[in-house]
Amino acid sequence: SDNVSHSNSIYGVRSQLKPSTVNTLTNIKVYRNLAMGILFHQSRNILLDGGMIADNRIGIDVWTADSITISGMKVIGSSEPFRNIAEVVPSTEIHCSSAAASPVYGVRIHPNAWFGVSEGGGTKIE
Repeated sequence: SDNVSHSNSIYGVRSQLKPSTVNTLTNIKVYRNLAMGILFHQSRNILLDGGMIADNRIGIDVWTADSITISGMKVIGSSEPFRNIAEVVPSTEIHCSSAAASPVYGVRIHPNAWFGVSEGGGTKIE
């Protein structure tokens, strides 16, 4: 619990965890990663409980994963502190600076499951 991941070039956290019972990540903080904050790919039985995710092009990406639950997590697309830094540091990569930029997602859930809803359950946001 209370893990922090920030300023990575692609993913803050990339999960391919497949525990047989629910694995809980408590109060995780993931911010300022260039592409994705958290990627769940071929994962199952994961609970994100609390925490914060901010300043990533895609906050949480659920792709080919089952039984992922996001509960009580604060999701911020672009925070004021990040925008303030970007104004004074010319080399800061700004992921949502114009209408032409790729879209910013808080939580993106792909419409494909890994094992199927009958075996593993779907993704829940509480």
